[in-house]
Parts: sequence; C-alpha cells; structure tokens
Amino acid sequence: MDEKIGRIKQYVILLNSNIKKDELLDFNIREMIDRILNYTTRKELPTELERIVAKAIVNVYKKIENENSNGGEEQKEINSISDNGQTVSFSEKVKTYMINSSDDDLFYGFFSQINKFVKAKVVGEDEYSKQFQESNKQ
Repeated sequence: MDEKIGRIKQYVILLNSNIKKDELLDFNIREMIDRILNYTTRKELPTELERIVAKAIVNVYKKIENENSNGGEEQKEINSISDNGQTVSFSEKVKTYMINSSDDDLFYGFFSQINKFVKAKVVGEDEYSKQFQESNKQ
C-alpha cells in the first residue's frame, strides 16, 4: 500500500507542484483511497485508479485555493507561503474539507471512471439459487 501512496503522491506533485509533500498530503491520499475502496466495495485499489485519486486530491486543493483567493475564507487558513518556490500550505482547511465532504463532492467528474470498478454486492441466497446450486452438483 505504501508503494501505491508513493506513486499517487508523485502524480499529485506532477499535476500541481505547489502542493507540499507532507503528512497532510499523506492523510488526504489515504482518506481518498479509503473512500474509493468503500464506494467500489474493494479491498485493494486498482492501479488504474491511482491517477484518478491524484486528480481528485489536486481538485480538492484547487477548490480550497480558489475559495481562499475569492474571499471565501480569511487568509489565516493558509499556513505558509513561499514566494519564489510558489509553495502554499493550507493547514487544516483541506483536511476538514476532505472529512466533511460527501463522495459526490470528492468524486465529481470521476464517477464514470470509478463506477467501472464497482464490485457487485451479493445480498444473500434465496431458495431458487440454493436449488440451482444443488442441482448442478449432481
């Protein structure tokens, strides 16, 4: 799992080099992976979804950045800024957004790709399926 997180982190930084590699990014990646696994009813994240996770994470950071630049929140939400390297750290705002947002908000624009990996849920056996299985054993 750490290899997947490392690859996803590289994709995130490739898509937006202003995002700082820190524990907050690790938390957000793990949170997004957990949400996708729950949504798809899988135990392992398919490799094909790694870039989708990265894009969704970048979208969250962009959303917070846009809210801050549009006056949605005071600048106190930004933890640190460096001018020349263009590094912006968003403190707990991104983490709070990730925790409080619905899957619809986080996966917006990615449902068609994620839905391809949803596993069917088996609710239970009925009398017909039991009889069918018994007749196939003979």
